[in-house]
Amino acid sequence: MATLSPGFLSQAEAQNSPITIDKIDLSLVETPQYAASSATVGVNPVNTPAGKPGRWVQVDYTFDVNSADKDWLTDVEFRAYVEVDDMAGLKDREGPPALLTAQTTFSIVPNGKDYHGTFFIHPTVVQRFGGEMLFNAAAFATKRNIHIDAYLDGQIVASKDKHDDDPNWIGAMKKINGFLMPREQSPWALLNIDRYPPVKLRQAGAQ
Repeated sequence: MATLSPGFLSQAEAQNSPITIDKIDLSLVETPQYAASSATVGVNPVNTPAGKPGRWVQVDYTFDVNSADKDWLTDVEFRAYVEVDDMAGLKDREGPPALLTAQTTFSIVPNGKDYHGTFFIHPTVVQRFGGEMLFNAAAFATKRNIHIDAYLDGQIVASKDKHDDDPNWIGAMKKINGFLMPREQSPWALLNIDRYPPVKLRQAGAQ
């Protein structure tokens, strides 16, 4: 899989775009647990047992779609970049900055507001790239950043940083794919489905 590189829009391009990324939120969440309720009902999520170690990072973004010539957009791809520490060992206090990257594609998105997209980082990966102290909200409000791009037909049409005080923060950071998890590949894939546009299914054998 090719390495993803963040894209950037001019102010004019952003104003004319059919997609606007409104905000990016980051939080630490417990692993959802499932328990069978009956043979006919299937499974229901239950809370994680108290004291279970390790929390996931949840990166949630919201966006609006306002196309002047279409009732809906198809194959809207979002690419995410989360700043982390590329530590050599779990006992390290810090490491060189790097970006965890991932992408997901929504197959059909009608014109509308307050659509959600979400990426997750597994608790073990959280520890590998800085631990929960790095991934708290305060750290990402001051020292860390997140960048999300939206693409249509292979062209960038929207972009957003969690905070925009340094437009050159990404620089030449190392890009690491495979550790940031799209929601459809996470334990949350079957939860709150109506909150999200339909995800484009991957064909067998596709990269």
